[in-house]
Amino acid sequence: MDPPDIPAGTECRRRPLTQSARPSQVPSQDPGVTLGPRLHYPSKPSTNFRVSRDRLWGRGSASTPQNALSSMKSETQTECRRGLSPRCGGFAAARLRYYPSTDTRNSNHLYCMQATMAQNTPELLDLTIDNITPNTVRINSQSDNARLKYLMERLVTHLHDFARETRLSTDEWMAALNFLVGCGQISSDVRHEFILLSDILGLSLLVDSINHPKPSDSTEGSVLGPFHTHDAPTLENGANMSGDPEGEPLLVVCTIKDRQGNPISGVKIDIWETDSSGHYDVQHEGRTEASERCVMISDEEGRFFFQGIKPVSYPIPHDGPVGKLLSLLGRHCWRPAHLHFMFQKEGWDHLITALYIRGDPYEKSDAVFGVKKSLVVDLDKVDKATAEEYNVKEGGWLLKQDFVLVSEKETQELRDQNAIEALGKLGLTHLKLVDHLPVPELD
Repeated sequence: MDPPDIPAGTECRRRPLTQSARPSQVPSQDPGVTLGPRLHYPSKPSTNFRVSRDRLWGRGSASTPQNALSSMKSETQTECRRGLSPRCGGFAAARLRYYPSTDTRNSNHLYCMQATMAQNTPELLDLTIDNITPNTVRINSQSDNARLKYLMERLVTHLHDFARETRLSTDEWMAALNFLVGCGQISSDVRHEFILLSDILGLSLLVDSINHPKPSDSTEGSVLGPFHTHDAPTLENGANMSGDPEGEPLLVVCTIKDRQGNPISGVKIDIWETDSSGHYDVQHEGRTEASERCVMISDEEGRFFFQGIKPVSYPIPHDGPVGKLLSLLGRHCWRPAHLHFMFQKEGWDHLITALYIRGDPYEKSDAVFGVKKSLVVDLDKVDKATAEEYNVKEGGWLLKQDFVLVSEKETQELRDQNAIEALGKLGLTHLKLVDHLPVPELD
């Protein structure tokens, strides 16, 4: 059956996903957490038009992919989005279908091709170990987005070099793919296994250090971790963010200043920590509200203070692929006791950091590389005067800290300077910065 005629300018829409009836059970650090239903594609196409794999790859009337696509080109002038459903498998152009638009404003079903091939797509023939890399780079270089082309060129080059250098076996390649699938399957809206993977590989800290460089007189950053949420309540100064009666009481008193010592008011601060058992609230089954987390706003003097509990060391989630990888590598899965902080205000560089309690047994072997000397702090005891000033009990733990923020302008200037110096050392002298990101002029 020939494809229907499609008027030029027709809006191309993706075929909608459907949801399965049964929610998937995904293991977490606490068994029994039920996630939302998985998404899958319908088992049957929504129209009976298709280009078969046989025809497209040379076993039909069209002898090449280019000819097969060319024979359909006149049917539509619509530019459609690329990519097919996972069930198609193989190459992106291995099977093409027309799908009806879901636009309810138009009662007539509109059809469009789900994939198109650029007119100048290079022919890929006689690929070998030696020429697969430049050919892959070449076919990925058709985008007008210079930054995307640069990222893909570097990714493909390093990925292929890794395979060549290690002589990557088929079994190892498949094990790596299955590992990534496992990371996706165990992830949820409250557990992010890929962030955890990035953390234990040191990538999270590296990316943060590149994008948010800090002058020596400002507060350094640390890793975000996988357990930040967006449902923390906003509390007033002096409030208690902990609902854990077993934790040791902690009073936290902080100031926020610029590099010249001036207080910064109106800063939004996200704060979160584990409970006394070493679990974040989102790790508990049946969680109905936030606990051991809050949002605060610095006052006119740049101050914020609150009550929590003394942080404890804890293991990162190790019941999934990342935990298994750590075990295979002979690494432990523990993090030293700490409090998370995130600072946000327009005009100031976004700061994600944490304070680590001195003397923790995992202070020098953090599983996610988050500890820095400048972020290791001492705890004191609340004396009588402090207890009266902040309306807390005497004898509890006390943490005092002055945070120093850097303006966006200062950070961008330092970031640009670091980028030019670093890329110059790599021999990439012909480059330009676009939105503070390097884009070498590739041949």
